[in-house]
Amino acid sequence: AETDTSAPVSAGVVTWQLCVAVAVICLGNFLFGWHAGALNPALQAVTQDVAIAPETVPFAVSSLVVGGTIGALLTPLAMDGYGRRAALTLTAVPMVLGSLLMAQATTPVGFILGRTLAGMGAGAASVCAPALVAELAPDHVRGRLSSVCRLAYVLGILATFVLAQSLQS
Repeated sequence: AETDTSAPVSAGVVTWQLCVAVAVICLGNFLFGWHAGALNPALQAVTQDVAIAPETVPFAVSSLVVGGTIGALLTPLAMDGYGRRAALTLTAVPMVLGSLLMAQATTPVGFILGRTLAGMGAGAASVCAPALVAELAPDHVRGRLSSVCRLAYVLGILATFVLAQSLQS
């Protein structure tokens, strides 16, 4: 029998294709970390540009998590109905729309809406990604490869702080 070298999983072996697939699958988790960390270094500038009142700042910051919770709760329905790959692909829509809305926001409502939308996509991705990675990974490395999703989230936060530090220098 011929072995399909294009498949990410081949007889329980970790291939380079599987590693690339896991990295791509975990991009949504990286973006969740990016969005979670990106507002911290820029909070003062954003609150001035968008005219966010001091009493609204905590809600503006936490709106990402509110959206993430909504996305995470609704995603299992999409995964069951459309499959994990399709559901993960669809997570890009609210992330992109939310990011565009935040970038163009001139009011606190627009900014909070964008952050909530981006959170919905990121929260959905944080549910889809580990499920898809576990589905693709061979049994003996399933836990290690699934942990890459959490690592991607932390690296997203780290990237925002490294970038912010380098821009301040």
